[in-house]
Order: sequence, then structure tokens, then C-alpha cells
Amino acid sequence: MIAAPPAVLRAASIWSDKNIYSSGESLRVGDIISVNIDDISQMRFTMNLNDSGNFSIRSNPDATITGFLPKVSSEKKITSTDKTDVNEKGTLKIVIGSRITARQNDGKLQVGGAREYSFNGVTSRFTLTGIIDPASVKGGSVRSRDIANLRLEIRGLKEAPGVNIARPPLKPDETASTNLTEEEKQRIIVEYLNKMLKELSR
Repeated sequence: MIAAPPAVLRAASIWSDKNIYSSGESLRVGDIISVNIDDISQMRFTMNLNDSGNFSIRSNPDATITGFLPKVSSEKKITSTDKTDVNEKGTLKIVIGSRITARQNDGKLQVGGAREYSFNGVTSRFTLTGIIDPASVKGGSVRSRDIANLRLEIRGLKEAPGVNIARPPLKPDETASTNLTEEEKQRIIVEYLNKMLKELSR
């Protein structure tokens, strides 16, 4: 019986160059990393505000669908002059989980992420995009100051929930209709009146 020849191990098969201090070498498109935003540490500004304008509200409900709602018409003129001086220092620190969206030809990675908070009908949204070097990723996270072409957008949005009308799926041979049930009309009326009163009293 002839014994099999011994296996030959080449150096290239058991060793490859790798930055042991970086966790970004194995990142792929779709992977998630944490972006630590801590480089917006000092903010100083002075703001002067002058505001004037006219406010008007008119509501003419569609007679074929919501003809049961009353018409509303009101005008208000608002003129105000305010001066606000602000001299403030602030610290912004936030961590945004971001996804690897693409790998460039030079090996750099494109990232994008968002974080959103909603309190009492007001939403604050943080979105970021940029380019990172995999070597700058340590422990699955990267600092914002190491991101090239970093774009950070902070936006506040006021939510307008409106009326949610949900209906069961149509039965076989049943056609859709714009006719509202009494329960749907009641929800629309309450929402409509609340909205009109809020607009007229602001």
C-alpha cells in the first residue's frame, strides 16, 4: 500500500496581511457600523429676527364627498418685530447606526444612516452620508471627524396625522365607493373642527 504524499502548505495559504487594529477590513455592503458624532462641540451664534405676514384660512369641502362639513373663511393680519440675541455654547454628541451603501474602486466605503426622535407631534431627524476608510473603523464604529465628505442634516418636522380611514377588502363582485359611513363622517368632523379651531386661534 502506497502512502499518500504529505500535504504541502504554502505561506500564502496560511497567512495574509491584515490590519489587526481595524475591524473594517471585512466590511461589506449592507453591514452596519456606528458613527460617533462628537466634533460639533462649540456653537456660538447671534440671531436677529424680524417677522411680518398675513394669515388667511379658507375651507370649501368637496360637496360630493364631504359636503356635510361647514365652510370656513377667516383672515388675520400678523405683524411682529422681534429681536433675539443668543450667545450660546453647546455640545452635540450622538451615535447613528449607519449602513455601508457602496464600495468604491479605491476600497473606500460609502455610508448612510438616519436617526429619528418624535415627541408630542414634533419629529427631529438626523441623517448623514459620507465616505470612510475601512482602516478608520475600530470596534465596529467610526468617528465623524474621520469621515470624508461628511454631510449631517438635522431637521425638525411637525407631524400631521390626519384622519385614518381603514376599510376591509372588497368582496367578490363588490365595487369601491366614496360614500362614507356614519362612523367615518364622525371622525372626519371631529378632526376638521379641531383643525379649524386651531388655525383660527393661533
